[in-house]
Amino acid sequence: MAGGTLRDIARTRMAQPREAMIAGPPLTAAGMLRVSLDQHRGAVLAVPWMPRPDEEPSVGDAALLVESDGGSWWCVAWWPQ
Repeated sequence: MAGGTLRDIARTRMAQPREAMIAGPPLTAAGMLRVSLDQHRGAVLAVPWMPRPDEEPSVGDAALLVESDGGSWWCVAWWPQ
């Protein structure tokens, strides 16, 4: 197979998780989560996330983001600091 095996291709395209902090205010008017990537302090992104029925994110909480093949960031986990 040109370009390597399927395993090689999957390995190079795997999403690399990035650590982030919840920014203030934590949610946009549209309900997206506001985060600042640890590697790019000061730049705030609005990303999709999975709300929890019994908890709300707070400024300074930790988050884990992954980037899709299309270049969009997604929050896959968040937790209190």
